[in-house]
Amino acid sequence: MGDFKSKLPDFSELTSMTSKLFKDVKNSVSEIIADYKKKRAEEEAKAKAEAEAADPGEVVSSKPIVVEKKKEDIVELKKPPAEKKVKKETKEKK
Repeated sequence: MGDFKSKLPDFSELTSMTSKLFKDVKNSVSEIIADYKKKRAEEEAKAKAEAEAADPGEVVSSKPIVVEKKKEDIVELKKPPAEKKVKKETKEKK
């Protein structure tokens, strides 16, 4: 058992390795967030420029438009009744 214990890192080595690992992870995550924010800002600026170039008076929104249906707004279309052929009765048949 003495040999097995000597192969494991002691607490100070373990904390050193852990701090380096999390420091690298923190830096990587920070870089990813910074890149995302930069890219997002560029895309929004490009979209805004395109919208203004298309029609300066037109309002462009990326938000969905919600339309509520009301019973008053619903119109049902009905077919006109078919014309009935009226049989003319003649006096002769009576």
